[in-house]
Amino acid sequence: MRKLEGKRQGTAFGIRHSAFGVRFSVFGARGTHYRFNLIAGTRCFIHYRASSIKNRASSIKHQASSIKYRASSIKNRASSIEHPASSIEYRVSSIQYRVSSIQ
Repeated sequence: MRKLEGKRQGTAFGIRHSAFGVRFSVFGARGTHYRFNLIAGTRCFIHYRASSIKNRASSIKHQASSIKYRASSIKNRASSIEHPASSIEYRVSSIQYRVSSIQ
């Protein structure tokens, strides 16, 4: 394996103390530059994390419902297969009844 040389690509962080508290400066990969207050930034990050967790939970719920739906469809298919068999049985019994009535 080759060692990675040079700077790590992505974001570079700069922290500066100011009258408004600690300020972050984030330099993005594509020349984007974000400046935000630590408190506001933390709040934003917590909100983002919460929303991502909520999204994951909803996706899990959706998957569960799809699995439930699939299970019910399989059950329906099984019952539909069962139904023709019972109808055939009914027909056979009716034919037997007719035969016995003729005799």
